Amino acid sequence: MSETGSVKFTCQQVPVEIGAFAGFAELNEYRRKLRELGLIGVDANGVGFGNLSIRDGVTSRFYITGSATGGISELMLSHCARVVAYDFARNWLQCEGSTVASSESLTHAAVYESDPNSFLSDPWS
Repeated sequence: MSETGSVKFTCQQVPVEIGAFAGFAELNEYRRKLRELGLIGVDANGVGFGNLSIRDGVTSRFYITGSATGGISELMLSHCARVVAYDFARNWLQCEGSTVASSESLTHAAVYESDPNSFLSDPWS
């Protein structure tokens, strides 16, 4: 861990443009609701918090909001990264996109791996 308490990981970023993906509108909708509840945003020190992700179909890949995007009111595709590979033992991941994947990406990967057949349900219904 760093002096600020954040977890350090190695992110190999491939700077390519991410095209529209299934679930982007839904991701933004949930994110708006979580921002309204104060669960995503920017703290008093200007540090963004709160990231969301969505699985890329039934693969181990997923899309995640980028680092330091908590203060952005409406996401654009450029604010997301696509995680295409990761290695827990090495604390490493590879992502695609114009933004770096959140430092929480490995946590999201662990959640997805805990039940590889699960799909997100709508907690707001």
